[in-house]
Amino acid sequence: MHRYRRCLCIGSDTKQEELEYGFEVGKRPILMTCPNCFNPQRTKISYFSTNRTDIAALCLIPFLLCWLPYCTPFFRRARHYCSVCGIYIGTSRT
Repeated sequence: MHRYRRCLCIGSDTKQEELEYGFEVGKRPILMTCPNCFNPQRTKISYFSTNRTDIAALCLIPFLLCWLPYCTPFFRRARHYCSVCGIYIGTSRT
């Protein structure tokens, strides 16, 4: 489904990592060279809900704020894609 290649990625901090399973990315766009199209660019992000999002929503039901975790990126994970060719780059861990 998604292709992974061994590449060198420079993340938002100056730490460089070589990862075989994809890239270690955070919740913000990163500057990198795409392993597929080799264009230097900032990644495009798509957020998705996890069990952590659902648990946070359940805890906020008494305060009528159960919608809040679904609107903020803090409780959601981010998938990074190349903004030029659209290939999957990686997913945030938290």
